[in-house]
Amino acid sequence: MKTLDKEITETFNISVEKAFSLLYKYYYNELSIKGISIIGEYAVVEDIIQNIFLKIYTKKLYLKIEDYSNYLKFAVRNECINYLKKNKLELLDQIEDYTEEHSEEKQNVTELNSKIAKLPVKCREIFEQVVFHEYTYQSVADDKKISVNTVKTQMKIAYKILRNGSATIIFIITKQFF
Repeated sequence: MKTLDKEITETFNISVEKAFSLLYKYYYNELSIKGISIIGEYAVVEDIIQNIFLKIYTKKLYLKIEDYSNYLKFAVRNECINYLKKNKLELLDQIEDYTEEHSEEKQNVTELNSKIAKLPVKCREIFEQVVFHEYTYQSVADDKKISVNTVKTQMKIAYKILRNGSATIIFIITKQFF
């Protein structure tokens, strides 16, 4: 047994609080550096080290540990790896949720584009000018040399065709473009 470990073990026999003060004094900086090199976040490493010390205290592991240096280093390494695994899984779940959400939107946009492409030519041109290019009904009427009422009628026709079987598509159009 190393002299430092022997000193800490003897101190545990006298006073648990003083022994933990020694553990903290002798190993905290080294453990922090090790943890930061693995995780990179001081606050997280600080919590990990505190939890390790707490576990040693509550489970009275100090009665069984012979080499505090190695025990603490391995404990910090293992807890940091566990933390990274847990966060990696959470991050993967978030990415998966994001992908699922956006793949549905992508599918809706693809469906919308398909339906827009099937509109009658003049109706589609008017619809695209009003919705995508944000022209007013009057400017479209002037451009096409038709009445404003014709533009309104063509927009009603376009919305009616696009609504068939998909209310969410109209919501997407109005949400994004109006």
